[in-house]
Amino acid sequence: MSDRSFEHVAHILREKYEFDGQGKSNLNPLIAADLRNAIKHLSQKLYKRTAHFIFELIQNAEDNSYSEQTEPSLTFRLLQNDPTNTSGANGALIVENNETGFTRENFDAICAIGRSTKTNQPGFIGEKGIGFKSVFLVTSRPFLFSNGYQISLPENHIETGLGYIVPEWEKHVPNCIDKSLTSIVLPLDKPDFGYGEVKKMLEDIEPETIRQIDKILNEHETIPQRPERPVMNRERYLEQFDEERRTATKKQRKTRKRRIRISRGTIDPRTWLREQYTNDDAQMVCQICKKEMPFMNRKGKHYFKAVEMLSEKYFSDEHQEQYLALCPLCAAKYKEFIKYLKTNPTPEQNKLKETILNSDDNSNVEILLKDEKASIFFVEKHYLTIKHILES
Repeated sequence: MSDRSFEHVAHILREKYEFDGQGKSNLNPLIAADLRNAIKHLSQKLYKRTAHFIFELIQNAEDNSYSEQTEPSLTFRLLQNDPTNTSGANGALIVENNETGFTRENFDAICAIGRSTKTNQPGFIGEKGIGFKSVFLVTSRPFLFSNGYQISLPENHIETGLGYIVPEWEKHVPNCIDKSLTSIVLPLDKPDFGYGEVKKMLEDIEPETIRQIDKILNEHETIPQRPERPVMNRERYLEQFDEERRTATKKQRKTRKRRIRISRGTIDPRTWLREQYTNDDAQMVCQICKKEMPFMNRKGKHYFKAVEMLSEKYFSDEHQEQYLALCPLCAAKYKEFIKYLKTNPTPEQNKLKETILNSDDNSNVEILLKDEKASIFFVEKHYLTIKHILES
């Protein structure tokens, strides 16, 4: 047991939930009522999901912190016997990750409502706060063991009348837990989510998703070395620069006629794409990398690129459905490797057209971005329209 982690949990109970030395909470009833309402709203949102909690646990694993010598890994273990001995549990799901472990900030986010450590880095368990709450779909008491922390979070906390967010220290760590890892143990004690049901959820995860997870974990971001261009004699360098500047060509302007596409203004693909690719959590998703668009524009909306999918040979009329919703990076890759000619089709476009015509899978239209295998996903309405236009 880590004394530092234990004291942090005790501090949260004292300062946030006003526990006294006898284990009694003196939390203001009005504050408790507000928290209960917020928790109720959150639970109603979470319980609309099925296997979504699995993806919350794995969706942004690349943003975790790992030691320099560590090869990132993420493991799901489904056990028929619950190692926590939770009453009524029909097995348990254990999720293990070899990240560096929870920080105080991560733990504070777990014990909060609608809070995260996210600075555009969701991390191992979704947003280390919001996403984690989705595990209550399958368990009434998740257990967390990481970096000296050993706690559970009961769905219904008797002393405070709250749930989800009040930690309880666990004196014993199950023998099957590797203390060097971050481990989440989910006793499967919900009626509709026992061992058999969760086993099927795991088996139903698409192979493409598994490949993406493996790719994410094995392409953990490294910071490149910054280039250095030292100046030995600054005075001499600036003298040479001023000499070059005296002979530099002045910027000039010239008016030229050019042929422009005047029909584009008759459609509004950006509004249409924003509606189609914004999910129930108000996240707009890129059709290629499947991640949330990277930032909000000055108007508070997701910034993205509306990229015309194919050339005018295939799309001679103006239709908003002919565009893709892509993040700036995927848009640049698509234009560079797929649609590098504005009016004429490329071999890559021809292949993409044939793939769409010969498949009914709108969730995984494979493409090749130079040497990188990727895929485009479409909402069904979008895919049907594209395919209908190409068949016409």
